[in-house]
Amino acid sequence: MIDSRYPYIATEVLCSEIWSIVETCVQSSAELLTPFWETVLDRSPEEMKTEMVMASHFAKINAVFLTKKPAEVNDYLFAVVL
Repeated sequence: MIDSRYPYIATEVLCSEIWSIVETCVQSSAELLTPFWETVLDRSPEEMKTEMVMASHFAKINAVFLTKKPAEVNDYLFAVVL
């Protein structure tokens, strides 16, 4: 069982004011962003309703990434996810 602190800590690190974290994630999108998005896209809407904590972490991280690197994240989303 995963300790519930780890997702929270990971979210806070990814959302910190350290720009190089977002920069690295965007530059290495195939290795970092794709698995990140697949954790949500591979789940059904019904399953996501039971994973509200995970969904809130996911939403927070995406909001920060879109705020810091909007063009790059949008390009990634349109090219890979959507």
